[in-house]
Amino acid sequence: MKLHGLMGALAWFGVVGIGVIAEGGTDGKALHVANAFNHHMVLQQGKKIRVWGNGKVGAAVRVSFGKVVKEENVDGEGYWEVVLPAMKGGFTARELRVSSGGEEVRFKDVLVGEVWLCGGQSNMAPGGHDMEDVEWRSADSEYVRYTRVESRVAKSIAKDLQSREAWMPLVAGKMELRRIGPVAYYFGVRLQRFLKVPVGLINTAVGGTTAEVWASRKTQERYPALKGLLNAKGKDIGAFYRGTILPLSKGAVRGVLFYQGENNTFEGYETYRHSFPSVIEDWRAAYGEKELPFGIISLAGNKGMESKPEPERAMMHRHCYMHIRDVHFATHRKVKGTGLVTIHDLGADDMHPRKKRDVGERAARWALAQVYGFGKKSPREGGVYHMAPMYRGHKVDGNKMLVYFDYDPTIKDKREHKWYKRLPLPDRAREYRGFIVAGKDGRFFPANVKVRAVKKGEDIRGECLEVWSDEVAEPAAVRYAWENQPNANAYGLHGLPVAPFRTDEWAFIRALPNWASDLEARKAANKELERKMAKWRIDRIRREAERVLERYKD
Repeated sequence: MKLHGLMGALAWFGVVGIGVIAEGGTDGKALHVANAFNHHMVLQQGKKIRVWGNGKVGAAVRVSFGKVVKEENVDGEGYWEVVLPAMKGGFTARELRVSSGGEEVRFKDVLVGEVWLCGGQSNMAPGGHDMEDVEWRSADSEYVRYTRVESRVAKSIAKDLQSREAWMPLVAGKMELRRIGPVAYYFGVRLQRFLKVPVGLINTAVGGTTAEVWASRKTQERYPALKGLLNAKGKDIGAFYRGTILPLSKGAVRGVLFYQGENNTFEGYETYRHSFPSVIEDWRAAYGEKELPFGIISLAGNKGMESKPEPERAMMHRHCYMHIRDVHFATHRKVKGTGLVTIHDLGADDMHPRKKRDVGERAARWALAQVYGFGKKSPREGGVYHMAPMYRGHKVDGNKMLVYFDYDPTIKDKREHKWYKRLPLPDRAREYRGFIVAGKDGRFFPANVKVRAVKKGEDIRGECLEVWSDEVAEPAAVRYAWENQPNANAYGLHGLPVAPFRTDEWAFIRALPNWASDLEARKAANKELERKMAKWRIDRIRREAERVLERYKD
């Protein structure tokens, strides 16, 4: 390769600069542009563009981007920030120039478009791609740009990212496989094709992280249930929030896509139901937007699928995916501007499901419908479906529980009165699977389900599912897809799964993780619970068998 070609290739990845590049230190004596900036990046359209860094105290800093030029002085602490006006997205690349005191920093091939922050743990991070063999050799999304931020543990608020990372186009031969997160990849590609503007993806995910390291200690200290967790040795509460999110947050983004929760199955429901909403609150506060769109990707199935619901075994899971999904569902219903991406049907016997393409595209449906407004009209008018019917409420009717659902608001056509537009359908089967029902004693049994449609002229909102079991005379609660890997088949009309839900607010019966200072006490409690659940299971199977025998007596 000729030297010129080699330099150009290296420049593509930000390894060397193009033109006059002088990146100074952060001691206030030389020009430094924050590490969030690099060649080939995408800046958020429609919002003010902030450029910041360090320099010599009192020196003037001049920033030019295309025809826009602005200037500010370095403050007494060596910090400077220049705010450029909001711009419209487009495919014309521009050079971002920053100069001060005879030094100049240039960033080539900078675009304006839609920028998304992608966070969480290993399922959002690079690896585990289901289409690796064909996708990486045929990728052609020149105007989807991706950067992988190296997150760090910070004891105090970091003033800058620890390194300046490359921005890569999602094009075969121009991207590094080891640095691309597949969920973000498919999410970004689908957005770009649909929106017809450049898309930038900033990936901050760190494998094995729990929610509490992504939110501030101050926010989490409001919750008494988190006291023990926050005071535990070895817990870097808020470490990645301080070291990664805050240094990035001066740069505008359209929204957040967050895929996390597996490692919080070790801690349990009581902590996560506070620490997870804290992440949303703090990231929105950091970016200065109270309703910054926040897409919640819930957990895929894991650890074996039963042929039919086994409520007692589900209660014995020490790593309860059901509880984490319950937090995601409750948070979505409570916190405005969030989206719930349901993927429990995409799992396998691994916490890292391979079907990342489906995950990314379901996330893109939410963003297109709710963030970009394509859910406000029917698909015939260019709208996008983004959700299956979602649990709305319930009531008891004799020995049956009536379960009501919200439906995808994009459903607007002449057949709007049809029940199948508003209620879940059993996918590839005549019977619904995955529903369980319990009386006030808290014992759950596999349930029968059928549609209760309204008669002509009646309120369409009265359509519901009837859920019952012959073993439960007075139903008090219904749960759906309440297992780590549910054998559940309720879907919307367009192939999107119904989110797991419960109608009750009961305290969970669950096994305790087998680790902690009180290990022996935990083991003893788990053995007692195991005996109780075994007794319940044997009794349930016996009662179900007796029902079957009764039907064949004559």
